[in-house]
Amino acid sequence: MNIPERKISETLLEFGEPLLGLLDDPTPEEFRAMLNIVIAVWNTHGVSTAKEGGRGKYLEELARFRQQMADDGAPAVLLNGLDALSRRREADYADDPRCVGEWDLMPDGEGRYRLRCEARLPG
Repeated sequence: MNIPERKISETLLEFGEPLLGLLDDPTPEEFRAMLNIVIAVWNTHGVSTAKEGGRGKYLEELARFRQQMADDGAPAVLLNGLDALSRRREADYADDPRCVGEWDLMPDGEGRYRLRCEARLPG
């Protein structure tokens, strides 16, 4: 198993850009809510790959989550961002076996926040 040396927090922020980039000067709560979605997509793909070879119930649950968001009237830009994340995880980050455990946003002392994540291996 090849575990990247790059911090998972850096990887997640890059990975999450299709959704995180939709936020314009977000509050910490808004940024945290979008990070919850980014991390859920990341972890779902990671667990699915580790336990099911990249298919099965975990990705079906992600598809149901997306459908529920659509049924609840989520904006198309958010749904498209969610789809982009799934494609991005499979295309650009499929070799990264890590999942995210506990995480938090920490003030950086300059009015912004930095992401602190715990990396875990699924299974």
